[in-house]
Amino acid sequence: MTASTQFILSRNRELGFFVLALVLINLPLLSGHVWEPLLFVPSRVAAGDWWRVLTSPFAHVGLYHLALDAGAFLLLYRSLQEPSRARRLAVVAACAAGSLLAALPQLLPDRSLCGLSGVDHGLLAYAALELTTDREKPLVRAGLASLLIVLAKAAYEAVAGHVLFAGWHLGDVASPVAVCHAGGVLGGLAAYGWMRLKRKRSEVRVFCVPGEGQASACPDERTLVPPCFRARRASDSHLQPTAIETSNHQ
Repeated sequence: MTASTQFILSRNRELGFFVLALVLINLPLLSGHVWEPLLFVPSRVAAGDWWRVLTSPFAHVGLYHLALDAGAFLLLYRSLQEPSRARRLAVVAACAAGSLLAALPQLLPDRSLCGLSGVDHGLLAYAALELTTDREKPLVRAGLASLLIVLAKAAYEAVAGHVLFAGWHLGDVASPVAVCHAGGVLGGLAAYGWMRLKRKRSEVRVFCVPGEGQASACPDERTLVPPCFRARRASDSHLQPTAIETSNHQ
């Protein structure tokens, strides 16, 4: 099985898990009710209902709200290029945490929060940044445009205190906490920065010996070379790589 096939299968399993969670948590909507014990309410979490932190992004106030948030979430998650399952899930967690923390001051003590809109904004920012590193210029431009749009939208909403296009909704979305979108974006940006830092720290060790009649070009008989330079270093005429050690990525 190729790495590409494994990536697709892994991502599809994650999407299946998210779909199942969204369906089960929102089943009460079919009878016109919200599953209140799964909403985030600061006072209830402080009283011991810790699971609300995990379930609140998946809970929604209506079928329209669910379709809007879940549709965007599944499409954006599917678009992520990160090959590691753990890191993809970490991106979602960072977006959810940023959204929740940004909204928390407005929720104290008993206002509730639910929905994936903050996470969606964070995933859009992360996916846009991924596109900016693509080799295709049209995709780079699309990534930059998407990033600027989501940054401008989130900043405006945080300052204005209300979401854009609120009057355009065709169904109930309750009373959105506008600043949670900015928190989600900050979470997505932080996750992307952390991922980039992790990649830069991932180094390839090239153990080499001098060519015939040449002095050793590798002090202490080893050199740490970033992955992007591996091909160039291996082709150097005076180096003969004898072993390569790479960092394991999930």
